[in-house]
Amino acid sequence: YLHRISTIPSSLGFDDSIWLMPHQISVVNSAMMYSPVRSMLCDEVGLGKTIQAGAIMSRLISEKTCERALIIAPAATLTQWALEISSKFGYPVSLYRNQCRERYLNGLLVDETRVNTGNDPNQLIDGSQVTIISSQWFRLRSRNYIEILVSNYQMMILDEAHHARLNNWKKREGTILHEKIKIVS
Repeated sequence: YLHRISTIPSSLGFDDSIWLMPHQISVVNSAMMYSPVRSMLCDEVGLGKTIQAGAIMSRLISEKTCERALIIAPAATLTQWALEISSKFGYPVSLYRNQCRERYLNGLLVDETRVNTGNDPNQLIDGSQVTIISSQWFRLRSRNYIEILVSNYQMMILDEAHHARLNNWKKREGTILHEKIKIVS
């Protein structure tokens, strides 16, 4: 069964280190039906939303629709994202936090370098296909900074998207993260 699943088109871009469960294949195929791909992955804890997002990203990269992806996630989950994407999908990952760049490859931290990312968004652009930053840090950036930053990416993954919600539906007022995400969407 697992070998058969790995040969269907939804497994494009994966190797033997990742197996998608039927519900994950369904989500990936559903997302890929639209161009541009815009999906909310809402599921119970532990059912593989990170893997689903990574599978969609991997598919877009292997189909040459996407060259680089930006992942915006809560600070507590940054390392998990870096490990999952670099080990399961084999993409080089740069994680930026605390004025530092951590580079991951094949699930391992390969180097750590001090960088000043506060004023120049181009400091976040390097040879990695995947860049990871915290949503807390992202929401503190200016509109101009965000516009320059996202112009270097073809895909954005927002983990814990409920933090970018409207607080007042009538007035259409949202959280700070909501307002920053509106800039790029």
